[in-house]
Amino acid sequence: MAANRRPPPLSIEGKESEMVHLAVGQAEEMLRNHTAPAPVVVHYLKLGTREHELKLKQAELDLELTRAKTEEIRNAENKSELYQAAIAAMGLYRGNTFNE
Repeated sequence: MAANRRPPPLSIEGKESEMVHLAVGQAEEMLRNHTAPAPVVVHYLKLGTREHELKLKQAELDLELTRAKTEEIRNAENKSELYQAAIAAMGLYRGNTFNE
């Protein structure tokens, strides 16, 4: 059994991942042995439902929308900077040497 041991994780995220892996393994063992408590059975039953699939799809779409909005904001900021530079360049072209 000691040969299967890995070095301890160096980060909080690594530790969390290890704990989740252990918990899922324990749940699998209980389900296979028919000793899983009702909440464990219900949890895995819900993972297989159409409703769960739809919630995952909605979360993906929400994330995509958030990314699109973020990109739109960045583009608007870039356009604003470009407009300001263009206005300044036109002012120089007309002979204005001061910043307006």
